[in-house]
Amino acid sequence: VGALLGRAAGLWMETVHKSQGDTGVFGACANVSKCVTPGVYAMVGAAAVLGGVTRMTVSVVVIMLELTGGLEYVLPVMVAVMLSKLVGDGCGTESLYDEMVMMHGYPHLDTKNEAPTSDLVAGDILTETPLDCVALNDTTRSSIEALLLCSQFRGFPVVTTVQEMQVSGYVSRTTLSSALLRVQKQGGHRETLVDLMGVADTAPIQISPTTPVDRVWELFSLLGLRVVLVCKQGKLVGIIKKKDLLSRIKQARPSKHWH
Repeated sequence: VGALLGRAAGLWMETVHKSQGDTGVFGACANVSKCVTPGVYAMVGAAAVLGGVTRMTVSVVVIMLELTGGLEYVLPVMVAVMLSKLVGDGCGTESLYDEMVMMHGYPHLDTKNEAPTSDLVAGDILTETPLDCVALNDTTRSSIEALLLCSQFRGFPVVTTVQEMQVSGYVSRTTLSSALLRVQKQGGHRETLVDLMGVADTAPIQISPTTPVDRVWELFSLLGLRVVLVCKQGKLVGIIKKKDLLSRIKQARPSKHWH
């Protein structure tokens, strides 16, 4: 789009130059064989639109100069990129891609953003039990099939027993499906026990219900986590997903139960 607009401006300037000749603002073109080059305008326009959309400055200039090799055009490219960024910042501080992410509600945490200051703790925003869990020593082929059929979650906490809810690990949906497929290929019947110790993550990230929300935010943003288990004395009390963190942090209120 920027290249099209830039080339259109270049063609218009070329038409004006042909009609006016080497006079006025085109006086410096008297000793030049070709004064107006629409391709240069296209390059400057592309850099301006790219800089305005992404809000990048130096990176865009370097990319355009590396692609074209036109070091003599570094000044107009820099001016165009800076002006487009100033105009963009006047309309909003975030880039177009960040605005689209927020508009569609995608669970994205930008590491450049500071953690929110709040009195909330992990217990105020967690998804409480009962949860879809997998028992470590009591999981059969039929129970896994029923779990995968009835639940759409991408992962499941692994606990010792459903009654005790002592956390033993975490297994993703893909890994659980692979383990089930392996048992089916081995000819196991519906009550065959499935060993999860070899496939589950036995050291998932666990936090206390009293962990401040800003610390939870840092865990998700810096470590790239998708889910965190909330445990009290090793017992699972809930989970926090990235999407839940973003949606509930604006709605939840401090609860005296966890403070």
